[in-house]
Amino acid sequence: MAEYLTETYALKANDTNLLVAGRTDGMAALCQAISLMLQVERGAYPIFSAAYGLATHDLLGKDRAYVIPEIERRVSEALLNDERILAVEDFSFTANGRRLGVKFLVRTIYGDISQEAEVTV
Repeated sequence: MAEYLTETYALKANDTNLLVAGRTDGMAALCQAISLMLQVERGAYPIFSAAYGLATHDLLGKDRAYVIPEIERRVSEALLNDERILAVEDFSFTANGRRLGVKFLVRTIYGDISQEAEVTV
């Protein structure tokens, strides 16, 4: 399990860039970390460790019956690498064409966080 710092730079996105907007820690830092972990394709960027991020590229074109349980497993695997995260549960999915929306609950040492992500399949 990876140990993460609780204080980090606060990031703010605009239309074209990700900007540093001060510092943050605690629940806000963890929410930011979760968002980043879910947006980074695992193994695609050498700046991140091989265990960081969410692998979704290989799910493109696969049957939803395969993708849904695989997304649950992969999201849980990605997030549980952070020692501040205790559990990932209560997954629900919505389909819109090739896009698959996923909602889930992240139980953390700070409290529960409702999270959403979208995957193209």
